[in-house]
Amino acid sequence: MTAAAVLALEEGRLDVNEPVTLRLAEWFADEPQLRIVHLLRHTSGLPEFIGLEGIEQIENGERPGSVTDVMSIVDRAPRRFAPGTWHSYSNSNYSALALIVSRAGGKALGDAGVEDCATSRARGRRFGRRARRGGPSHAPESPRRE
Repeated sequence: MTAAAVLALEEGRLDVNEPVTLRLAEWFADEPQLRIVHLLRHTSGLPEFIGLEGIEQIENGERPGSVTDVMSIVDRAPRRFAPGTWHSYSNSNYSALALIVSRAGGKALGDAGVEDCATSRARGRRFGRRARRGGPSHAPESPRRE
């Protein structure tokens, strides 16, 4: 959902090649090489937040648990590798992307994601009929015979 929202926002409000620090300077000011595309491709080097110190307290309701709280915990953890040098799935990428989408689009991710997916369905794109039928979502429409 987050990746779809970011790709849709790229049409004018985001550039996937821009440094993450332009959108999330409070956490990534010292990482100018980290790009939005690294978050999308899971090549950012951000650690998986599950299991990090402080996450269990959020899961148990012992402390606040917003996306910004999660990113503050992720920020304190060491990076797994330099951006773009390796691939490793991390939910932390989606937390960062959720904040970027929210700030760029002026609305919460849930609102942006649902609206964009609904709009895509109505236009028969990415999440439209072709994807539900099992056809490639990126394939062009077949010409109609008359």
